[in-house]
Amino acid sequence: MHMILLVEDEPLIALAEKTTLEANGYAVATAQNGNAAIEAARAHDDIDLVLMDIDLGSGMDGAETAKAILAVRNLPIVFLTCHTGQDVVERVQSISNYGYVVKSSGEFVLLESIRMALRLFEANAALARRKEFIETVLDVIPVGLATTDLESNTSEYLNREFERIYGWPFEVISSVDRFFEAVYPDPEYREQIQSKVMADIAAGDPGKMIWDNVRITTREGEERIIRAQNIPIPGQKLMVSTVMDRTEQKLAMDALRASEQELQKQIQEKNTLLRETHHRIKNNIASVASLLLLQASDMDEPAARQALYEAITRVRSMQKLYDTMLLRDTDGSVMLDEYVSTIVELVAELFDGTKSTDIRAELDSCTVEVKDAFSIGIIVNELLTNIMKYAFLEQTEKMVSVSLKREDGGNVLCIRDNGQGFQDQHLPDATEGFGLSLVRMLCEHLGADLRLYNDDGAVAEVRFPCNPPA
Repeated sequence: MHMILLVEDEPLIALAEKTTLEANGYAVATAQNGNAAIEAARAHDDIDLVLMDIDLGSGMDGAETAKAILAVRNLPIVFLTCHTGQDVVERVQSISNYGYVVKSSGEFVLLESIRMALRLFEANAALARRKEFIETVLDVIPVGLATTDLESNTSEYLNREFERIYGWPFEVISSVDRFFEAVYPDPEYREQIQSKVMADIAAGDPGKMIWDNVRITTREGEERIIRAQNIPIPGQKLMVSTVMDRTEQKLAMDALRASEQELQKQIQEKNTLLRETHHRIKNNIASVASLLLLQASDMDEPAARQALYEAITRVRSMQKLYDTMLLRDTDGSVMLDEYVSTIVELVAELFDGTKSTDIRAELDSCTVEVKDAFSIGIIVNELLTNIMKYAFLEQTEKMVSVSLKREDGGNVLCIRDNGQGFQDQHLPDATEGFGLSLVRMLCEHLGADLRLYNDDGAVAEVRFPCNPPA
Protein backbone atom coordinates (compact mmCIF):
# COMPACT_ATOMS: atom_id res chain seq x y z
CA MET A 1 0.00 0.00 0.00
CA HIS A 2 1.36 3.39 -0.98
CA MET A 3 1.47 6.20 1.57
CA ILE A 4 0.44 9.68 0.37
CA LEU A 5 1.15 12.92 2.21
CA LEU A 6 -1.83 15.22 1.51
CA VAL A 7 -1.01 18.90 2.06
CA GLU A 8 -4.27 20.92 2.08
CA ASP A 9 -5.20 23.96 4.19
CA GLU A 10 -8.97 23.57 3.70
CA PRO A 11 -10.21 20.94 6.23
CA LEU A 12 -13.33 19.91 4.29
CA ILE A 13 -11.45 19.52 1.02
CA ALA A 14 -8.70 17.61 2.83
CA LEU A 15 -11.26 15.25 4.37
CA ALA A 16 -12.97 14.59 1.03
CA GLU A 17 -9.69 13.93 -0.76
CA LYS A 18 -8.43 11.74 2.10
CA THR A 19 -11.62 9.68 1.97
CA THR A 20 -11.33 9.24 -1.80
CA LEU A 21 -7.70 8.16 -1.58
CA GLU A 22 -8.29 5.69 1.25
CA ALA A 23 -11.27 4.24 -0.60
CA ASN A 24 -8.91 3.50 -3.50
CA GLY A 25 -6.34 1.67 -1.39
CA TYR A 26 -3.95 4.43 -0.34
CA ALA A 27 -2.76 5.23 3.18
CA VAL A 28 -2.96 8.99 3.81
CA ALA A 29 -1.15 11.37 6.15
CA THR A 30 -2.28 15.01 6.19
CA ALA A 31 -0.70 18.41 6.80
CA GLN A 32 -2.48 21.80 6.79
CA ASN A 33 0.53 24.04 6.11
CA GLY A 34 4.03 24.05 4.75
CA ASN A 35 5.88 23.61 8.03
CA ALA A 36 3.72 20.64 9.03
CA ALA A 37 4.28 19.08 5.60
CA ILE A 38 8.06 19.43 5.88
CA GLU A 39 8.03 17.92 9.36
CA ALA A 40 5.85 15.01 8.18
CA ALA A 41 8.20 14.34 5.25
CA ARG A 42 11.08 14.13 7.71
CA ALA A 43 9.20 11.97 10.22
CA HIS A 44 7.54 9.43 7.92
CA ASP A 45 9.99 7.32 5.89
CA ASP A 46 7.09 5.41 4.34
CA ILE A 47 5.69 8.38 2.39
CA ASP A 48 5.66 7.50 -1.33
CA LEU A 49 4.07 10.63 -2.86
CA VAL A 50 3.12 14.19 -1.89
CA LEU A 51 -0.21 15.63 -3.05
CA MET A 52 0.41 19.36 -2.63
CA ASP A 53 -2.09 22.22 -2.76
CA ILE A 54 -0.37 25.22 -4.32
CA ASP A 55 -2.33 27.79 -2.26
CA LEU A 56 -1.80 27.08 1.44
CA GLY A 57 -3.04 30.36 2.85
CA SER A 58 -0.67 32.41 4.99
CA GLY A 59 2.94 31.30 5.31
CA MET A 60 4.74 29.16 2.72
CA ASP A 61 2.82 28.29 -0.41
CA GLY A 62 2.86 24.88 -2.06
CA ALA A 63 5.77 25.68 -4.39
CA GLU A 64 8.04 26.80 -1.53
CA THR A 65 7.01 23.82 0.59
CA ALA A 66 7.76 21.44 -2.29
CA LYS A 67 11.27 22.88 -2.64
CA ALA A 68 11.89 22.42 1.08
CA ILE A 69 10.66 18.80 1.02
CA LEU A 70 12.78 17.96 -2.03
CA ALA A 71 15.79 19.35 -0.20
CA VAL A 72 15.17 16.69 2.47
CA ARG A 73 13.90 13.75 0.40
CA ASN A 74 13.44 12.77 -3.20
CA LEU A 75 9.68 12.24 -3.54
CA PRO A 76 7.21 12.55 -6.41
CA ILE A 77 5.06 15.68 -5.97
CA VAL A 78 1.71 16.24 -7.66
CA PHE A 79 0.29 19.75 -7.29
CA LEU A 80 -3.39 20.54 -6.68
CA THR A 81 -4.90 23.89 -7.64
CA CYS A 82 -8.20 25.61 -8.28
CA HIS A 83 -6.60 27.81 -10.93
CA THR A 84 -5.64 27.06 -14.53
CA GLY A 85 -3.82 30.25 -15.42
CA GLN A 86 -0.28 30.57 -16.82
CA ASP A 87 0.93 32.03 -13.55
CA VAL A 88 0.20 28.71 -11.80
CA VAL A 89 2.32 26.78 -14.27
CA GLU A 90 5.17 29.27 -13.95
CA ARG A 91 5.15 28.96 -10.15
CA VAL A 92 5.84 25.20 -10.24
CA GLN A 93 7.70 24.63 -13.51
CA SER A 94 11.12 25.13 -11.94
CA ILE A 95 10.36 22.45 -9.33
CA SER A 96 10.83 18.74 -9.95
CA ASN A 97 7.23 17.60 -10.04
CA TYR A 98 5.09 14.97 -11.62
CA GLY A 99 2.28 17.20 -12.86
CA TYR A 100 -0.58 19.17 -11.39
CA VAL A 101 -4.30 18.47 -11.14
CA VAL A 102 -7.15 20.98 -11.19
CA LYS A 103 -9.35 20.24 -8.18
CA SER A 104 -12.52 20.26 -10.27
CA SER A 105 -11.14 17.59 -12.65
CA GLY A 106 -12.84 14.77 -10.79
CA GLU A 107 -11.86 11.62 -8.98
CA PHE A 108 -10.71 9.67 -12.07
CA VAL A 109 -8.23 12.34 -13.18
CA LEU A 110 -6.83 12.65 -9.66
CA LEU A 111 -6.34 8.90 -9.20
CA GLU A 112 -4.82 8.40 -12.66
CA SER A 113 -2.45 11.33 -12.09
CA ILE A 114 -1.30 9.73 -8.84
CA ARG A 115 -0.82 6.31 -10.46
CA MET A 116 1.11 7.82 -13.37
CA ALA A 117 3.27 9.86 -10.99
CA LEU A 118 4.13 6.76 -8.94
CA ARG A 119 5.01 4.74 -12.05
CA LEU A 120 7.06 7.58 -13.50
CA PHE A 121 8.88 8.11 -10.21
CA GLU A 122 9.73 4.40 -9.98
CA ALA A 123 10.94 4.42 -13.58
CA ASN A 124 13.11 7.46 -12.87
CA ALA A 125 14.43 5.82 -9.70
CA ALA A 126 15.32 2.67 -11.65
CA LEU A 127 17.00 4.83 -14.28
CA ALA A 128 18.94 6.68 -11.58
CA ARG A 129 20.05 3.39 -10.03
CA ARG A 130 21.13 2.15 -13.44
CA LYS A 131 23.02 5.37 -14.08
CA GLU A 132 24.72 5.12 -10.69
CA PHE A 133 25.69 1.51 -11.43
CA ILE A 134 27.12 2.42 -14.83
CA GLU A 135 29.07 5.35 -13.40
CA THR A 136 30.40 3.12 -10.61
CA VAL A 137 31.61 0.62 -13.20
CA LEU A 138 33.11 3.36 -15.36
CA ASP A 139 34.88 4.82 -12.33
CA VAL A 140 36.77 1.59 -11.63
CA ILE A 141 37.90 0.69 -15.15
CA PRO A 142 41.58 1.52 -15.80
CA VAL A 143 40.76 3.74 -18.79
CA GLY A 144 39.90 7.42 -18.69
CA LEU A 145 36.45 8.11 -20.17
CA ALA A 146 34.57 11.31 -21.00
CA THR A 147 31.48 12.28 -22.99
CA THR A 148 31.42 15.65 -24.75
CA ASP A 149 28.51 17.61 -26.23
CA LEU A 150 29.81 18.82 -29.60
CA GLU A 151 27.34 21.71 -29.79
CA SER A 152 28.30 23.26 -26.45
CA ASN A 153 31.90 21.96 -26.48
CA THR A 154 31.55 20.83 -22.89
CA SER A 155 31.99 17.45 -21.25
CA GLU A 156 28.90 16.02 -19.58
CA TYR A 157 30.73 13.22 -17.78
CA LEU A 158 34.30 12.39 -16.76
CA ASN A 159 35.17 9.22 -14.89
CA ARG A 160 37.73 9.21 -12.08
CA GLU A 161 40.51 7.76 -14.22
CA PHE A 162 40.07 10.56 -16.77
CA GLU A 163 40.51 13.18 -14.06
CA ARG A 164 43.41 11.24 -12.49
CA ILE A 165 45.34 10.88 -15.75
CA TYR A 166 44.96 14.50 -16.79
CA GLY A 167 45.41 15.68 -13.19
CA TRP A 168 42.75 18.41 -13.38
CA PRO A 169 39.27 18.60 -11.75
CA PHE A 170 36.00 18.43 -13.67
CA GLU A 171 35.26 22.15 -13.42
CA VAL A 172 38.51 22.97 -15.23
CA ILE A 173 38.63 20.38 -18.00
CA SER A 174 34.90 19.96 -18.68
CA SER A 175 35.17 22.92 -21.07
CA VAL A 176 37.07 21.95 -24.23
CA ASP A 177 38.79 25.35 -24.51
CA ARG A 178 39.86 25.37 -20.86
CA PHE A 179 40.94 21.75 -21.22
CA PHE A 180 43.50 22.59 -23.91
CA GLU A 181 44.76 25.63 -21.98
CA ALA A 182 45.25 23.65 -18.77
CA VAL A 183 46.62 20.39 -20.14
CA TYR A 184 48.97 21.94 -22.75
CA PRO A 185 50.51 25.01 -21.07
CA ASP A 186 53.12 25.51 -23.80
CA PRO A 187 51.33 27.66 -26.44
CA GLU A 188 53.28 26.27 -29.39
CA TYR A 189 52.72 22.64 -28.43
CA ARG A 190 49.06 23.41 -27.58
CA GLU A 191 48.50 24.89 -31.03
CA GLN A 192 50.12 21.86 -32.64
CA ILE A 193 48.00 19.35 -30.70
CA GLN A 194 44.74 21.32 -30.86
CA SER A 195 45.03 21.89 -34.62
CA LYS A 196 45.65 18.21 -35.28
CA VAL A 197 42.87 17.01 -32.97
CA MET A 198 40.31 19.42 -34.41
CA ALA A 199 41.33 18.60 -37.99
CA ASP A 200 41.05 14.86 -37.34
CA ILE A 201 37.63 15.31 -35.72
CA ALA A 202 36.45 17.48 -38.63
CA ALA A 203 37.57 14.77 -41.08
CA GLY A 204 35.05 12.44 -39.45
CA ASP A 205 37.24 9.36 -39.83
CA PRO A 206 37.36 7.40 -36.53
CA GLY A 207 40.58 5.75 -37.68
CA LYS A 208 42.34 9.13 -37.53
CA MET A 209 41.03 10.02 -34.07
CA ILE A 210 43.78 8.14 -32.24
CA TRP A 211 46.77 10.05 -30.89
CA ASP A 212 49.78 8.24 -29.42
CA ASN A 213 52.63 9.55 -27.27
CA VAL A 214 50.95 12.87 -26.52
CA ARG A 215 52.66 14.89 -23.78
CA ILE A 216 50.36 16.47 -21.16
CA THR A 217 50.94 18.47 -17.97
CA THR A 218 48.98 18.01 -14.73
CA ARG A 219 48.00 20.79 -12.33
CA GLU A 220 51.06 19.87 -10.21
CA GLY A 221 53.32 20.35 -13.24
CA GLU A 222 53.99 16.63 -13.77
CA GLU A 223 54.47 15.58 -17.39
CA ARG A 224 52.76 12.42 -18.59
CA ILE A 225 52.58 10.50 -21.85
CA ILE A 226 49.11 9.41 -22.97
CA ARG A 227 47.25 7.62 -25.73
CA ALA A 228 43.94 9.35 -26.50
CA GLN A 229 41.07 8.36 -28.77
CA ASN A 230 37.78 10.01 -29.74
CA ILE A 231 34.76 7.97 -30.79
CA PRO A 232 31.86 9.88 -32.39
CA ILE A 233 28.36 8.58 -31.60
CA PRO A 234 26.45 8.17 -34.90
CA GLY A 235 23.37 10.36 -35.24
CA GLN A 236 24.17 12.43 -32.15
CA LYS A 237 26.21 15.51 -31.42
CA LEU A 238 28.14 13.49 -28.87
CA MET A 239 31.74 12.33 -28.64
CA VAL A 240 33.16 9.65 -26.35
CA SER A 241 36.81 10.21 -25.43
CA THR A 242 39.15 7.62 -23.93
CA VAL A 243 42.63 8.10 -22.53
CA MET A 244 45.31 5.72 -21.24
CA ASP A 245 48.38 6.67 -19.22
CA ARG A 246 51.43 5.37 -21.10
CA THR A 247 54.02 7.19 -18.97
CA GLU A 248 55.41 4.12 -17.20
CA GLN A 249 55.26 2.07 -20.38
CA LYS A 250 57.11 4.82 -22.29
CA LEU A 251 59.76 5.08 -19.58
CA ALA A 252 60.13 1.30 -19.53
CA MET A 253 60.44 1.18 -23.33
CA ASP A 254 63.02 3.98 -23.28
CA ALA A 255 64.98 2.14 -20.58
CA LEU A 256 64.74 -1.11 -22.53
CA ARG A 257 65.87 0.62 -25.71
CA ALA A 258 68.82 2.15 -23.86
CA SER A 259 69.69 -1.26 -22.40
CA GLU A 260 69.51 -2.86 -25.83
CA GLN A 261 71.77 -0.18 -27.27
CA GLU A 262 74.25 -0.68 -24.42
CA LEU A 263 74.08 -4.45 -24.91
CA GLN A 264 74.68 -4.08 -28.64
CA LYS A 265 77.63 -1.84 -27.89
CA GLN A 266 79.07 -4.42 -25.49
CA ILE A 267 78.50 -7.22 -27.99
CA GLN A 268 80.20 -5.18 -30.70
CA GLU A 269 83.16 -4.50 -28.40
CA LYS A 270 83.31 -8.19 -27.48
CA ASN A 271 83.19 -9.24 -31.14
CA THR A 272 85.92 -6.74 -31.99
CA LEU A 273 88.08 -8.12 -29.19
CA LEU A 274 87.30 -11.69 -30.25
CA ARG A 275 88.18 -10.96 -33.88
CA GLU A 276 91.43 -9.36 -32.77
CA THR A 277 92.19 -12.43 -30.66
CA HIS A 278 91.42 -14.75 -33.59
CA HIS A 279 93.58 -12.60 -35.83
CA ARG A 280 96.53 -12.81 -33.46
CA ILE A 281 96.09 -16.56 -33.07
CA LYS A 282 95.97 -16.93 -36.85
CA ASN A 283 99.17 -14.91 -37.20
CA ASN A 284 100.86 -17.01 -34.53
CA ILE A 285 99.78 -20.20 -36.31
CA ALA A 286 101.12 -18.81 -39.59
CA SER A 287 104.41 -18.03 -37.88
CA VAL A 288 104.66 -21.59 -36.55
CA ALA A 289 103.89 -23.01 -40.02
CA SER A 290 106.54 -20.76 -41.57
CA LEU A 291 109.14 -21.85 -39.03
CA LEU A 292 108.31 -25.51 -39.68
CA LEU A 293 108.56 -24.94 -43.44
CA LEU A 294 111.96 -23.25 -43.05
CA GLN A 295 113.11 -26.11 -40.87
CA ALA A 296 111.85 -28.71 -43.36
CA SER A 297 113.62 -27.05 -46.28
CA ASP A 298 116.87 -27.23 -44.33
CA MET A 299 116.52 -30.94 -43.47
CA ASP A 300 118.58 -33.53 -45.34
CA GLU A 301 116.85 -36.55 -43.84
CA PRO A 302 113.78 -37.41 -46.01
CA ALA A 303 111.84 -39.00 -43.15
CA ALA A 304 112.37 -35.97 -40.92
CA ARG A 305 111.43 -33.60 -43.74
CA GLN A 306 108.28 -35.66 -44.40
CA ALA A 307 107.32 -35.52 -40.73
CA LEU A 308 107.69 -31.75 -40.74
CA TYR A 309 105.54 -31.45 -43.88
CA GLU A 310 102.82 -33.46 -42.14
CA ALA A 311 103.05 -31.19 -39.13
CA ILE A 312 102.80 -28.18 -41.45
CA THR A 313 99.54 -29.44 -42.98
CA ARG A 314 98.04 -29.92 -39.52
CA VAL A 315 99.05 -26.44 -38.44
CA ARG A 316 97.79 -24.91 -41.67
CA SER A 317 94.45 -26.69 -41.32
CA MET A 318 94.07 -24.85 -38.01
CA GLN A 319 95.08 -21.62 -39.75
CA LYS A 320 92.42 -22.16 -42.43
CA LEU A 321 89.80 -22.69 -39.73
CA TYR A 322 90.65 -19.32 -38.21
CA ASP A 323 90.60 -17.74 -41.67
CA THR A 324 87.10 -19.12 -42.20
CA MET A 325 85.93 -17.81 -38.82
CA LEU A 326 87.32 -14.35 -39.47
CA LEU A 327 85.92 -14.06 -43.00
CA ARG A 328 82.42 -15.20 -42.01
CA ASP A 329 82.26 -13.19 -38.76
CA THR A 330 81.23 -16.53 -37.29
CA ASP A 331 78.71 -16.97 -34.52
CA GLY A 332 80.33 -20.22 -33.39
CA SER A 333 79.54 -22.14 -36.58
CA VAL A 334 81.52 -23.05 -39.70
CA MET A 335 80.43 -23.95 -43.22
CA LEU A 336 82.01 -27.40 -43.30
CA ASP A 337 81.92 -27.74 -47.09
CA GLU A 338 83.93 -24.53 -47.51
CA TYR A 339 86.40 -25.53 -44.81
CA VAL A 340 86.95 -29.06 -46.22
CA SER A 341 87.51 -27.53 -49.66
CA THR A 342 90.33 -25.35 -48.28
CA ILE A 343 91.94 -28.38 -46.59
CA VAL A 344 91.87 -30.30 -49.89
CA GLU A 345 93.54 -27.38 -51.67
CA LEU A 346 96.12 -27.07 -48.88
CA VAL A 347 97.18 -30.74 -49.00
CA ALA A 348 97.29 -30.70 -52.81
CA GLU A 349 99.49 -27.61 -52.78
CA LEU A 350 101.94 -29.13 -50.30
CA PHE A 351 102.17 -32.70 -51.64
CA ASP A 352 101.26 -32.34 -55.31
CA GLY A 353 103.22 -29.36 -56.50
CA THR A 354 103.29 -30.72 -60.07
CA LYS A 355 99.50 -31.14 -60.05
CA SER A 356 99.78 -34.66 -61.37
CA THR A 357 96.88 -35.87 -59.24
CA ASP A 358 93.27 -35.31 -60.32
CA ILE A 359 91.57 -34.26 -57.07
CA ARG A 360 87.80 -33.80 -57.19
CA ALA A 361 85.52 -32.57 -54.42
CA GLU A 362 81.74 -32.90 -54.25
CA LEU A 363 80.57 -31.30 -51.03
CA ASP A 364 77.00 -30.69 -49.83
CA SER A 365 76.37 -27.55 -47.82
CA CYS A 366 76.73 -28.29 -44.11
CA THR A 367 77.10 -26.13 -40.99
CA VAL A 368 78.78 -27.44 -37.83
CA GLU A 369 80.21 -26.08 -34.61
CA VAL A 370 83.79 -24.83 -34.64
CA LYS A 371 85.06 -27.64 -32.38
CA ASP A 372 83.57 -30.28 -34.69
CA ALA A 373 84.94 -28.50 -37.77
CA PHE A 374 88.43 -28.61 -36.27
CA SER A 375 88.23 -32.40 -35.72
CA ILE A 376 86.83 -33.05 -39.20
CA GLY A 377 89.48 -30.82 -40.78
CA ILE A 378 92.27 -32.84 -39.12
CA ILE A 379 90.60 -36.10 -40.26
CA VAL A 380 90.47 -34.87 -43.88
CA ASN A 381 94.07 -33.65 -43.63
CA GLU A 382 95.36 -36.97 -42.26
CA LEU A 383 93.47 -39.15 -44.76
CA LEU A 384 94.52 -37.04 -47.76
CA THR A 385 98.11 -36.88 -46.52
CA ASN A 386 98.10 -40.66 -46.17
CA ILE A 387 96.87 -40.99 -49.78
CA MET A 388 99.46 -38.59 -51.16
CA LYS A 389 102.24 -40.45 -49.31
CA TYR A 390 101.32 -44.08 -49.91
CA ALA A 391 98.58 -44.56 -52.54
CA PHE A 392 100.50 -43.90 -55.75
CA LEU A 393 103.94 -45.49 -55.85
CA GLU A 394 104.58 -45.99 -59.56
CA GLN A 395 101.14 -45.00 -60.82
CA THR A 396 100.81 -42.32 -63.51
CA GLU A 397 97.02 -41.77 -63.52
CA LYS A 398 96.24 -40.55 -60.04
CA MET A 399 92.69 -39.77 -58.95
CA VAL A 400 91.32 -38.71 -55.57
CA SER A 401 87.70 -37.87 -54.76
CA VAL A 402 86.36 -36.20 -51.63
CA SER A 403 82.61 -36.13 -51.01
CA LEU A 404 80.40 -34.82 -48.21
CA LYS A 405 76.77 -35.98 -48.32
CA ARG A 406 73.72 -35.71 -46.10
CA GLU A 407 72.22 -39.17 -45.51
CA ASP A 408 69.61 -40.46 -43.02
CA GLY A 409 69.84 -37.50 -40.68
CA GLY A 410 73.64 -37.60 -40.62
CA ASN A 411 76.67 -36.74 -42.71
CA VAL A 412 78.94 -39.03 -44.70
CA LEU A 413 82.49 -37.96 -45.53
CA CYS A 414 84.06 -40.25 -48.12
CA ILE A 415 87.65 -40.04 -49.40
CA ARG A 416 88.77 -42.53 -52.05
CA ASP A 417 91.61 -42.99 -54.51
CA ASN A 418 92.46 -45.28 -57.43
CA GLY A 419 95.80 -46.29 -55.95
CA GLN A 420 97.07 -49.58 -54.61
CA GLY A 421 94.59 -49.65 -51.71
CA PHE A 422 95.12 -50.33 -48.04
CA GLN A 423 97.64 -52.96 -47.07
CA ASP A 424 96.58 -55.40 -44.37
CA GLN A 425 98.31 -53.42 -41.67
CA HIS A 426 96.09 -50.39 -42.40
CA LEU A 427 92.78 -52.20 -42.11
CA PRO A 428 90.80 -52.23 -38.83
CA ASP A 429 92.37 -53.89 -35.79
CA ALA A 430 95.80 -53.82 -37.39
CA THR A 431 98.85 -51.88 -36.27
CA GLU A 432 98.87 -48.39 -37.83
CA GLY A 433 100.82 -45.16 -37.79
CA PHE A 434 100.22 -41.91 -35.94
CA GLY A 435 98.02 -40.40 -38.68
CA LEU A 436 95.38 -43.14 -38.71
CA SER A 437 95.52 -43.42 -34.91
CA LEU A 438 94.76 -39.70 -34.76
CA VAL A 439 91.85 -40.19 -37.20
CA ARG A 440 90.35 -42.95 -35.06
CA MET A 441 90.68 -40.86 -31.90
CA LEU A 442 88.97 -37.85 -33.51
CA CYS A 443 86.17 -40.05 -34.90
CA GLU A 444 85.53 -41.36 -31.41
CA HIS A 445 85.42 -37.77 -30.14
CA LEU A 446 82.84 -36.87 -32.82
CA GLY A 447 80.75 -39.98 -32.18
CA ALA A 448 81.49 -40.95 -35.79
CA ASP A 449 81.85 -44.36 -37.42
CA LEU A 450 85.06 -44.92 -39.40
CA ARG A 451 85.19 -47.53 -42.12
CA LEU A 452 88.37 -48.35 -44.12
CA TYR A 453 88.14 -50.71 -47.09
CA ASN A 454 89.41 -51.33 -50.62
CA ASP A 455 87.30 -50.77 -53.74
CA ASP A 456 89.50 -50.21 -56.81
CA GLY A 457 91.69 -48.30 -54.44
CA ALA A 458 91.49 -47.21 -50.82
CA VAL A 459 88.21 -45.90 -49.37
CA ALA A 460 87.86 -44.09 -46.05
CA GLU A 461 84.27 -43.45 -44.98
CA VAL A 462 83.37 -41.36 -41.92
CA ARG A 463 79.74 -41.19 -40.78
CA PHE A 464 79.13 -38.52 -38.18
CA PRO A 465 75.91 -37.16 -36.67
CA CYS A 466 74.34 -33.92 -37.85
CA ASN A 467 74.70 -31.57 -34.89
CA PRO A 468 73.94 -28.05 -36.13
CA PRO A 469 75.04 -25.16 -33.93
CA ALA A 470 72.65 -24.33 -31.10
